[in-house]
Amino acid sequence: MRLRRVPEIVSPTVMAQYPGWEERSKRMLTEYGAPTSAELKAFIDSLGGLWLQGKLNGKAAGAFTSTGGPHGGNETTVVSLYIPMAHLGFIIVPNGYTHEKVGQGHGTP
Repeated sequence: MRLRRVPEIVSPTVMAQYPGWEERSKRMLTEYGAPTSAELKAFIDSLGGLWLQGKLNGKAAGAFTSTGGPHGGNETTVVSLYIPMAHLGFIIVPNGYTHEKVGQGHGTP
């Protein structure tokens, strides 16, 4: 399994105007792989060429998300990502609540 980070859609020039943004972006790229929704949408939109060539058909894909607290919309976010995955030809692999860290502290099994 490979975890990939969706790249920033903001230029380094813009990032340089805000102290710490570029450093945090590089750290997240290295450690976490967590994009914002705008970055993720831009990435999904960029997959059209691969879809047209059939290069995504039958590839496994999954989604996960996190929030700062309970009731942050995690399930809705993940389910909404399944729609473009299906359209692009991916085999959707849900991770469910099988791992002990998933849902920890939020009343889920």
